[in-house]
Amino acid sequence: MPIHSNWSRRLKRTETVAPLSGDRVSYKWTRSIQSSPPVLASSPIRSLRSTLKGVKLSLFGKPSPVVPPPITPSVSPSPASSPPMGKGDEFVVVHAGNSDSPRRLPKAWLTERSGYFAELFNDVAKDEDGMARGDGKAKHRTSPGVSTDDFDLLIAALQDPDQYKDAPQEMVATLLRVAFALACEPVITLAKDRFCTLWDSRYPPQPESYRVLKMKAAREISGSYADSGKHTYQEALAAIRLGREYDIPGVIKRASYELASSAEFGDAVLADPDVAIGLSEVEIQTIQEMRTALAEWWWEAILTPPRYNADTKITKCHRLSLTSLPFGCKQRGSEKRTKGWKAMMTDSGEAEAGQYDPFRYDVFLRMRDDRKTQWCTCCIREWETMLAEKRAQWWTELVSWR
Repeated sequence: MPIHSNWSRRLKRTETVAPLSGDRVSYKWTRSIQSSPPVLASSPIRSLRSTLKGVKLSLFGKPSPVVPPPITPSVSPSPASSPPMGKGDEFVVVHAGNSDSPRRLPKAWLTERSGYFAELFNDVAKDEDGMARGDGKAKHRTSPGVSTDDFDLLIAALQDPDQYKDAPQEMVATLLRVAFALACEPVITLAKDRFCTLWDSRYPPQPESYRVLKMKAAREISGSYADSGKHTYQEALAAIRLGREYDIPGVIKRASYELASSAEFGDAVLADPDVAIGLSEVEIQTIQEMRTALAEWWWEAILTPPRYNADTKITKCHRLSLTSLPFGCKQRGSEKRTKGWKAMMTDSGEAEAGQYDPFRYDVFLRMRDDRKTQWCTCCIREWETMLAEKRAQWWTELVSWR
């Protein structure tokens, strides 16, 4: 049976009990890889622990048997100028790939930064190490698979690492490949740091308003860092492969979430199972279970009105108890507030739309102003803070994806 052949092509509808009213809320779900969607427990936290139990090694164990090589873009930087030459040093001539355009580099400078060349220069008498004589100069070749463009990129990164701190993923992949091939520790460190910045798994992905509107309370809870934004599923698959190949496990959790939040990924796998090559069937199933569990959490949070007390089951506007009565919520009374909030989220489509990407979805950035004016600024801000706390908790609970 081919991998992923048990993905169902029928759209599923899953029902969950609304946490406040007891009503059943139906929402669309993406194609499932099981004959029926996984049934989660009533508690979202217990649910994910139960759902993901036994699959902690799914993305951190041995790689799948067939793993394609990482992305190797054609990077064509301008040939780097020669690094400064120290007193008493000598130049060496280095050929990369099949190019007849050599690079002249200080021997000591190159030896200090590349374990490959340090070993090569210590055994120059062996022809198999790439040594030859001609024109009175020593000529050396890089390891197989390193092109002239690759080598120029490496030298440029060694000379001016700051210009690559914001490098795109494809260039980072090239730097990793070449730096490992030539045992160049400074560039390995540079590329790994940039890669971990692109796929920072320490904090959850941030909604646009957290980054653009500088919501202080929400940012303090979610973590103050430069979120790299949404990635494509192709980038996420490449990140998982690179993380495995070069031992960078810190990127796996974020890359896995990008797959779980991508409807395009599920559609692509249905159309061509080879799209997910490098991931096992168990891993694909775990991604779907992760997506389902996050949707359950989202529905519970999105239908909870502002200033809701879980013990007393009462919600009330703080401003209405003060002298500034005209500036309080238009929705008054606990029961009316609960029903009004639920209706606003479901009728506007915000609840259903956000379930696919519960960490990044901006509820109020997309909602019409006439709906938002039913609630005072204080209640809206408190609800946003509550949601940020929930998101931080959800991210922590995804222990199987670290």
